[in-house]
Amino acid sequence: MFITTATLHAYAVVVSSCLATALVCAADAPMASPANDPMSTITVEQHHPQAADTNPGTVDLPFKTISAAIRKAGPGITVLIKAGIYRETVAIAKSGEKDKPLTIKAVPGERVIVTGADPVTGWKRCSKADALGNEQFDKLYVADVTSKPERLIESSRKRVVYKKSRLPSVGLWQPQTATGRRVFTDAQNLTATDAQAYAGWTLMTYYNAGGGATTQPGFTYDPSAHQITLEKDWSGYADIDPKRDTYWFENHPVGIVAPGQCAFRKTEQGWRCWIWPTAMDGEQPIVECLVRGECVSPNKVSYVVIDGLEICFSTGQGLGHNVSLADSTIQNCYIHDCIGYGVGLMKPQRVTVRRSIFREVSNGIVMSGGTGCVVEENDVGWCTVDGFDAANGVRDLRIRRNYFHDNFRYGHPDNIQFWTDVDGVWIEDNVLLNGGQTMMSEGMKNVHLINNFMVGSHAASAIVGGESGRPVYNLAGLKPDERSKRVKEFESCSPDVCEFTHNTVCATALSPTNWGGTGFSVHDNVIAPLHRVPLYQIQSLRSASADYNLLWSGGAGNPIATIYTVTKSGTEADAVWDLKLVWGVGFTDLQNKFGFEQHGIVADPQFTNAPIFFAVSHFGSMSISTRSYLVVWGQVGKDIAVGDHIELSFDGVCRTVTAVGVAPGKETYSTITFDPPLKELSDFPVSIANWGSKTDFTWNLKLLETSPGHNKARDGKDLGCSLNLQQYMQGDFNGDGKRDLPDLPKE
Repeated sequence: MFITTATLHAYAVVVSSCLATALVCAADAPMASPANDPMSTITVEQHHPQAADTNPGTVDLPFKTISAAIRKAGPGITVLIKAGIYRETVAIAKSGEKDKPLTIKAVPGERVIVTGADPVTGWKRCSKADALGNEQFDKLYVADVTSKPERLIESSRKRVVYKKSRLPSVGLWQPQTATGRRVFTDAQNLTATDAQAYAGWTLMTYYNAGGGATTQPGFTYDPSAHQITLEKDWSGYADIDPKRDTYWFENHPVGIVAPGQCAFRKTEQGWRCWIWPTAMDGEQPIVECLVRGECVSPNKVSYVVIDGLEICFSTGQGLGHNVSLADSTIQNCYIHDCIGYGVGLMKPQRVTVRRSIFREVSNGIVMSGGTGCVVEENDVGWCTVDGFDAANGVRDLRIRRNYFHDNFRYGHPDNIQFWTDVDGVWIEDNVLLNGGQTMMSEGMKNVHLINNFMVGSHAASAIVGGESGRPVYNLAGLKPDERSKRVKEFESCSPDVCEFTHNTVCATALSPTNWGGTGFSVHDNVIAPLHRVPLYQIQSLRSASADYNLLWSGGAGNPIATIYTVTKSGTEADAVWDLKLVWGVGFTDLQNKFGFEQHGIVADPQFTNAPIFFAVSHFGSMSISTRSYLVVWGQVGKDIAVGDHIELSFDGVCRTVTAVGVAPGKETYSTITFDPPLKELSDFPVSIANWGSKTDFTWNLKLLETSPGHNKARDGKDLGCSLNLQQYMQGDFNGDGKRDLPDLPKE
């Protein structure tokens, strides 16, 4: 997803629970360093009978809050935090010193939770009048709160998040006709005869080509025409497309039909909440509400270590601030269920984020600007948008030995993304699995992608956009003279320099590689999308090379590349510059006409254990999908057959195909029916891996000794990535058989 600069300054965070917590504050006189005082550890233990923020912070007289301890800390001091749920914003305004960092650390093995949520009390069982038309009113509870309930949860110790009531209760609806960006009809679903039938519901519109969901501030309903007219555009990208876009209603008490659902609305005194509770304490539901914008907030500090905290359920970022953090480390943390970013850093200098887990935040790790940072040995998955983002002047960034996965939901999601003036990035020894796109980028220079697995992209996989390509990113609709000017500028730019070596790109719904800009070098890779699609999309051949790669799209005669070439016509004084697209370049032409892949190989890679075909369900057909029926992007009748075993969204479950067909009204798309069904109906595209007759769905992309790529790299090794995919998925990044990440809590 493309995130605006304004968004980066704003930052935001999400929701859940796990393993440790805390951070650093400041202001009061610091405690003396170990050189002057034997006490180098301050203890925080909220449940100790003598705990108080006026204590000295000893084991016998500990602090009650983390913030109070940090105010007394200084260089060389460790703030050691014992188990508990700490409901505070930990503001770190003090620094350590080189070789004497200020450390905020959970006691090893103890669960320290820093949460942005507080308990909600005062619940009462709904009367019929309270429930606003819900016939199951006796199952509901209602309470009033002072601030907007951005999200309700059961407890900061559990990742049980209440879902807003919805119409339809499962699945999505799709317009049948549309006019512009504000008017649509749907006679199939909008069947109510009362013009006020949908009053009180929030209407959500979804631009299904990467724009994300829009909360509509208001609308009118015409029952005679089954038509809705919006007060705000469906999206800021394009007109409503009935073949692609979807919508739903949410957040009305009448729609609460099961435990774990909620609704809320504004009142004169504050906000009213309705729930069907998941847990009770006597007569009161056990419920908490997210109220704090950040859990941990370092503010212009350096030489700080944040270690072993569980950071969760904030309305903004889990950890971060819109100011600089320098010479510091964030490690062994579990950051989850924040409405904003997991870690959001503005212009960080030499900051390391390592051995931490990120779940259900908007974006896992975000860096705007900054120099000399390291992101290593993290597990970043199930973010609602992107796993990692870097933009706006980032320099000298190392991303190594991470597991980025399952970031494929809202707003054009990517496992990793870069944009606008990013110079000097090493992306090495990572596993990137099941993303909306594996890597999205533009505006990059001096980027090195070495020994990575890029597997299971829902769209394109490696989109490497150089700075030089910016003038021609979007030429559509330009006048001829402006188009010529842009192409000429593009042709005269300095090469970006991109090294792409020893990577395995496998299982992609669209193009496996897309090279924007100039100066890329692609060598010793395995590129196998597991379906018929060009393997290279090349914006410019200038200063570019590709050789010693093992290429396979399912057949020796399939097209290998789509290439843009710069053309120049007319006299020198009146030259007209343009980009000409050459479709479907075959392997022989790639070698003879363009000079690529002189030592390349077109053949089945012979992976140790992999599917035979990969596709993704069609994003514009989610409204007609069911738990056992999907519309698939493209014609797959030759690639998926009745009786084949398929895996959906890398879940490891063996399902058998019971029918294959053509999508009704969409002849270019296929349908598959399967058993057993999905646990839940997905609102998002589902990846489909066809394993044929196999029932062992263990992905192992190591080449067999009989593979044509075995020992064929320039260094004498196998082509492609050498990592152990399964070890990374288990959190073992160095191959010693031990987990390098914190254990997730059992609750």
